[in-house]
Amino acid sequence: KFQIQNAKMSPYNSKRLMEAPKSEDESNGPLHFKIIFNDGKMETMEQLASLKTIFMYQLPKMPRSYIVRYVFDRRHKTLAICRGDTPIGGVCFRHFEKQKFLEIVFLAISGTEQVRGYGTMLMNELKHFATRNEVTFFLTYADNFATRYFRKQGFKTEIAEPRERWDGYIKDYDGGTLMECGIHPTIPYRDFKEVLEKQLYFIIAMTDSKEKLFKRGENSFKLSSLKSVTDPLRQIPGAAAAGWTTKLIERAYEEQKLGNESEENMMEFDFPVQRDNSERETELNRATTNQLKQELRMIWNHVYRYKHAWPFRQPVDTNIVIDYLDIVKVPMDLKKIKVNLERGNVYKNRAQMKEDMELMCKNCRTYNADGSEYFKAAENLSLFLKSAFEMPLEDLKTIN
Repeated sequence: KFQIQNAKMSPYNSKRLMEAPKSEDESNGPLHFKIIFNDGKMETMEQLASLKTIFMYQLPKMPRSYIVRYVFDRRHKTLAICRGDTPIGGVCFRHFEKQKFLEIVFLAISGTEQVRGYGTMLMNELKHFATRNEVTFFLTYADNFATRYFRKQGFKTEIAEPRERWDGYIKDYDGGTLMECGIHPTIPYRDFKEVLEKQLYFIIAMTDSKEKLFKRGENSFKLSSLKSVTDPLRQIPGAAAAGWTTKLIERAYEEQKLGNESEENMMEFDFPVQRDNSERETELNRATTNQLKQELRMIWNHVYRYKHAWPFRQPVDTNIVIDYLDIVKVPMDLKKIKVNLERGNVYKNRAQMKEDMELMCKNCRTYNADGSEYFKAAENLSLFLKSAFEMPLEDLKTIN
């Protein structure tokens, strides 16, 4: 059941709200939301203390005295997401009832509970609270890192509400960006994901019904149509001189259309590259490649087993971490590096594989806040990589 702290005083109390929201991950215990504010009770103070610790740990640049002041301030409330009786994250806010808006002060999820979509769930629950309390918009000051999250939640930097409605009420922050989110009273924010999925299914169904219309134009775009215009290779400096021809490209296109994209098929094309036909040299190159692959496998195993490598063993699930690709342009993880290694033609030496592993750590530090568990894991792994890649072959054989 949906739990309300001090139900008599809180307007967030109705039979409809008593239904617990669905959780995407309850493997470690059921999740529920709870409004908590300083009512002087021991249980409440303990939960506020837990939330204060989460805010301090996940917002290291925020002064601790500032966090304590507002978390325990009686005019501020915190919507907490809890597992059992333990808060695992929350959003601290102040409700200006006459002005009909909320100011979001802090929002954070515990480091051990991140990348599971709880931040989005928390914001949707706060919007649900807003629709039941005649709140028409949110305001918050966000730093450069947080603006990406808030944009994904519907916030914008253009403030549409008249300044007289909020000026003088909210706290000003140096270096922060003021952002606004409008609240529509008829949107079911709790079920927002399900609503979007239904809309997607509707679009897919409409697309399928028009499939024949799409197929009619399929043959309109063929590479052979290039023959009717000037040879495009003439427009690319050096292409013709290097030996490329339109016929070669057409052949590659036809092979690709048939699904023959393997390296063996690609090697059959008469690409304009020089090849050494020396059988002896080919054998030596193959032996060198096999030895390098063996070394890189041992280094990869050594890194994979390292205690701080746990965030990097699988790729980030972008269906859950929806803004990850907006921030990280070249994702990298140990699983992808392993695939590259087994191909045998991606890493020509130790340094190239090390570059991918360093990129993996850099991505983690870019996306996650300084001081978080993920950020610290990336820092520790970066230090470990130097010794791992400098390790002699004999030592690698010993530890593997």
